[in-house]
Amino acid sequence: MSIFSYGNKKLPKTTMIFNLCPASCCPSRNLGLCKCADICYARRAEETYGKPGALAHRMKQMAFWTTYSDEGIANAILGIQERRRTPMKALRLNEAGDFWSQYDVNKARCLAYRLYNSPVTRGCITYCYTARSDLTFPDEPYFRVMGSGFMVHGAYRVVRKGQEMPKADKMNIHCPGDCRKCRVCLDPRGRTVWNREH
Repeated sequence: MSIFSYGNKKLPKTTMIFNLCPASCCPSRNLGLCKCADICYARRAEETYGKPGALAHRMKQMAFWTTYSDEGIANAILGIQERRRTPMKALRLNEAGDFWSQYDVNKARCLAYRLYNSPVTRGCITYCYTARSDLTFPDEPYFRVMGSGFMVHGAYRVVRKGQEMPKADKMNIHCPGDCRKCRVCLDPRGRTVWNREH
């Protein structure tokens, strides 16, 4: 299996997925910053009855992230894209886990810059969700960050069972649950995406 994957039930095949670490050792959870640790979907996939091989795959991704520079990772992605027929329009970081430190944020920004400006993946947006409210995120058109429960370039909030969903408007978006139909997280512009716990 490749270190990288494309699409899932919600993401289009034009989105590459790469995790900096598994949910089972998520820095945000360990630091007490994640407000959704009790309902973490990524962690469920890694547990006994979850998706087979998910934990092992994410461990390989973590090893790859910590071993290679942003340039090395970008070159690996570009090499794959040169042989692929379907263009890559986005890189989704942290489908599971989160940033370990500010160093990882800076490395991710450099990776995003390389992908955005390469002739092979020109215009590719790197985006992610994070609970790391203690880190600083640059405001760059090629690197978009949704804060989990707080605002970065946008915010992502979970509405718990029994709670009422806020009214949708231009700044408060109800998540359709299908990223093929919505691009708000790739271009958040200060908006909040609300998603019901499921």
